[in-house]
Amino acid sequence: MNQIHTKDEQRFIDMAARLAGEFASRAARYDEEGAFPHENYASLRESGYSIMGIPEELGGLGATMLQRIKAQETLAQGCGATALAINMHFNAVGLLVDLWHRFKNPQVEDKLRQIAGGRLICGGSASEPDNAVPVMRPRTTARRVNGGWVVNGRKIFGTQSIALDLYFSEATWVDGPKGETILTFIIPPRDSPGLTFKDDWHTMGMRATASRSTEMKDVFVPESAVMLQRAAFTRAGANCTRRSLTPVASNTALPIAAGTRPSAISAAREGAASGRSIANMATSIDCATYPVLRVFASRSRGAAVAHVGHGASRAGAGVGLGGTCRPILLALFTNPVRHGSGLGQSGLWCIRGFLPAWS
Repeated sequence: MNQIHTKDEQRFIDMAARLAGEFASRAARYDEEGAFPHENYASLRESGYSIMGIPEELGGLGATMLQRIKAQETLAQGCGATALAINMHFNAVGLLVDLWHRFKNPQVEDKLRQIAGGRLICGGSASEPDNAVPVMRPRTTARRVNGGWVVNGRKIFGTQSIALDLYFSEATWVDGPKGETILTFIIPPRDSPGLTFKDDWHTMGMRATASRSTEMKDVFVPESAVMLQRAAFTRAGANCTRRSLTPVASNTALPIAAGTRPSAISAAREGAASGRSIANMATSIDCATYPVLRVFASRSRGAAVAHVGHGASRAGAGVGLGGTCRPILLALFTNPVRHGSGLGQSGLWCIRGFLPAWS
């Protein structure tokens, strides 16, 4: 898919390209060893890439969502695992930025200034085992105590867990004065006794993302760490975060899939995949990406809408995010180690098995 970029977009794309060139030389090693890319994260901090989405008035680089998506697509061409991991940092920070724009909460502003000033990495997880709708009511509980809450529970898919400076999560305050209330909080994991990350991320793909499970046993969360309180199991409570979470989370995998697309296609050609399967994969990624780019282009003043190849724009308008599962799996679990952007050696054999069935 050919795109036209504005001057500001190109600035962040160029930053990502420089980093991608550096990261490509280490991508295969991180994947083979299942090691977290600490060297890459040091470069993300030093370059300012990690604070691109924070407004300039709060110490960040002021990138729009569209600019970030395009930068992430470029970064993924160097190391897909690093791009996917840092995107979870962007999601947590993006939620804070949206809350700041909407409510001007001093606590949220202070947290964003802290993240920007210290080039801190923020992430965590709201996902829970055996809970399909944690956004409506987390199973993790919060009990009110003097000065804050004591939190107990388990979370899963805590991407970049071992590199976090700030841990983001949610819990249900069961006996809140207005009924069950969901607390969104951010705490420093190293200074929070009872918060532990399990060494349980042993996967076929995305091995270097360190998406470990989290356990909280009597973890103290001070009042100053709570960024948002909302009602549980209500439409109002869900709507309170839907506006923030939908645009923040909807682009998580698409730029990574698009970025790793060239390597996925190259690797698939070396296996048993048919030409039709490869074409379907490439077209599906383009069709799923186009609506996202168009939405955020329309929300970014002066941003140019992506120009898509023949047929893709019409198809993309109807596909949207609902059709992204297959191409994202294809891109994320492909491992052309020679090209430096894959996410799993075993994933290469997965893709060779899946593609013929989708032809």
